[in-house]
Amino acid sequence: MQCVKFPFERFYMPEKLAPEAELGYNKAARAGSEQSAAAVVRVWRGNAVIEDLEFDGVPVLEYLKQNQAK
Repeated sequence: MQCVKFPFERFYMPEKLAPEAELGYNKAARAGSEQSAAAVVRVWRGNAVIEDLEFDGVPVLEYLKQNQAK
């Protein structure tokens, strides 16, 4: 079995929205949660960056807009 190491530890977004995004991620990461969280990664010439985050297939900024109205 091989270990895979990802070269990223951060995703930058507007500071005001970051705590809400973290709550959304924590909700999705809970055991038994039906919600999913994913990182959209772009790789070019061996370099990788996180392009976006998605909760249930919805980009994080759109997800926050939708859930802010609730």
